[in-house]
Amino acid sequence: GMPAANWTNESHGFTYYNGMYHLFFQKNANGPYMARLHWGHLTSTNLCTWNEEKYALAPDTSYDIKGCWSGSLMMVNDVPNIIYTGVDNAKAVIAQASPNDNGLVEWTKKGIIINGKPSGLSDDFRDPYYFENNGEKYIIVGTAKNGIGACTLHHWDGSSWTNDGMMFYQGTSTSVAGTFWEMPTLTKIGDKWLFTVTPQATGNGVEVLYWIGTINSDGTFSPDVTTPKKLEIDGMSKDGYGLLSPSIMQKDGKTILLGIVPDKLASSENYKLGWAHTYSLPREVSISSDGTLCQKPSSELTALRSNSTYDKADYSLSGKETLIEKAGNQWEVDGTFTVSAYEFGFKFMENGKISYNPTSNKLIVDFSNVDRIKNDAGIFDGIYESELPERLSTGSNCEIHTYFDGSILDIFVNDKWATSIRLFATSTSSTPVEAFAEGTTSIVSMKAWNLHNPTTGIVSANVSNTTVSTDVIYDLCGRQISTPQG
Repeated sequence: GMPAANWTNESHGFTYYNGMYHLFFQKNANGPYMARLHWGHLTSTNLCTWNEEKYALAPDTSYDIKGCWSGSLMMVNDVPNIIYTGVDNAKAVIAQASPNDNGLVEWTKKGIIINGKPSGLSDDFRDPYYFENNGEKYIIVGTAKNGIGACTLHHWDGSSWTNDGMMFYQGTSTSVAGTFWEMPTLTKIGDKWLFTVTPQATGNGVEVLYWIGTINSDGTFSPDVTTPKKLEIDGMSKDGYGLLSPSIMQKDGKTILLGIVPDKLASSENYKLGWAHTYSLPREVSISSDGTLCQKPSSELTALRSNSTYDKADYSLSGKETLIEKAGNQWEVDGTFTVSAYEFGFKFMENGKISYNPTSNKLIVDFSNVDRIKNDAGIFDGIYESELPERLSTGSNCEIHTYFDGSILDIFVNDKWATSIRLFATSTSSTPVEAFAEGTTSIVSMKAWNLHNPTTGIVSANVSNTTVSTDVIYDLCGRQISTPQG
């Protein structure tokens, strides 16, 4: 899901309501840069085909004139309300808006509900998240205390939200937890709570951290283990690369997560492209018995498959075998290999590789020799590699499930670990996607598909008897409405 053009940033308010999935996001319709932030709005019936709606919120009041920044949805009488960070030229406040229709398209601002940060905390005070526990209502807000990332806790007392500086939870050090917490989320999965934050300035820069724990009787958080875990495969998401600021929703017993995967391009490149940033494919998450978050592709993603190009099981591979003969930039491959002494995986775009090396226990994504717009010079230089959290023993299975969609790779390993990586390939030639093994390796199953490009909603405009001299026309929401010929 992404808008037709211009700036898109953190997703928030991910929900299913009145027969539709709704995803809100930070939007600037004026260009591919961060300014004048609105709440954009995407809808879907299947998590695959997305339509951009009219923006939900615009900066047009005194308390949000500098921007309607991130937040979440709060249920009021079973109806989603927006709570968001309103920013003027002096401070940030938490404000509320309610929908005027069941499609959540038109909204009315209700005003400020938390009037600025509690005393003694960082001037950065933003990204409210709503939750309920034992019949009580709470909001947590990202902040910093004594230079370490934290979240404040605000309780509904029956008439207003408290704002006394009570801490929901705080990190133990800047090297681990960073100097400020953005985009907190809190989701109950079974009898445990998943708490995520996107901190600034950890020892690895910006990357998503999570804890599994419980909510105390006063609404504060107690992690099962104090040291946080990393959402992305460690080593592939440092310095703001990988999935950031996850949005999480639940439906039919499943917990679905997606988030922004930043471009990390020079502004000049975003200007040429006409857009900035995109979102990961949705992931289904669960909590394992050891308190680790397991991540696998959402089952709805099967709707993206246009045709099967390869389907084979129980055979040996040594060397390489073609899975998709002429692959463009939208494909899916899912291979389960038996771990032996040899490296195995997939090759694509002639010089790209996704593999597992049993000797080093590393997942390796190498597209350093693929023709591309470089967005990671000096950080990764096209080579992303990381030891898996668990060593895969000889004779065990290793499933590598990969989606390539335009400028993004979504990679899942053993339905446990995941990462999203941006690849701005410039080659227009169709090259094969191949499975490979450096030595004889047993294949449990191997499947591949071409993916289709889902059609988004058509926004019509009457341009008859009109002379236009631009290549593309956009409406005021930044949606493409026409591709005129002259």
